[in-house]
Amino acid sequence: MKQDGRWLLPGGEVEAGETHAEALVRELDEETGVAVDPGERLAVVRNVIRRRGGAPDEERSFRFAIHRATAVDAQTTDDPGLVDEEIEAVAWVTELPADTLDRDLLVRLRGG
Repeated sequence: MKQDGRWLLPGGEVEAGETHAEALVRELDEETGVAVDPGERLAVVRNVIRRRGGAPDEERSFRFAIHRATAVDAQTTDDPGLVDEEIEAVAWVTELPADTLDRDLLVRLRGG
């Protein structure tokens, strides 16, 4: 999906009682309309955000999992995301656009 001028992977939070794979399927449907088989988990990445000079208790971290998902139905919605999300475009692609967030990481995970 394209947001703030860059392509990025859809994401969101895992809801109570939901597996990572179930969350992936739900989030992709909500944000793009694409139905997927979640496939193999390729990586879990942890990001830590700390304000320069900030105290340790001001640190925030989050993790995200990247799967080799396969489209069951790659038809995208014409009304992407939730009401408060400003999603510019959605697409199911086989080649990553040059302006993809974390493109180098995703290319390495794909083995190419």
